[in-house]
Amino acid sequence: MVTMQAAVVTFVRSHTVGTLHLLGFTNIAEGTRWARDDSARQFTVLGLTE
Repeated sequence: MVTMQAAVVTFVRSHTVGTLHLLGFTNIAEGTRWARDDSARQFTVLGLTE
């Protein structure tokens, strides 16, 4: 049986990879570094900016 925490981590990871692919990243490590380096990008991608 999979714990709820493991299921949530898997869900978030899967959607993160999918979003990076939609943004045009083919290298996931490069995409996560891009998002990590400027936290404002994360909010912009999610549409959470004014």
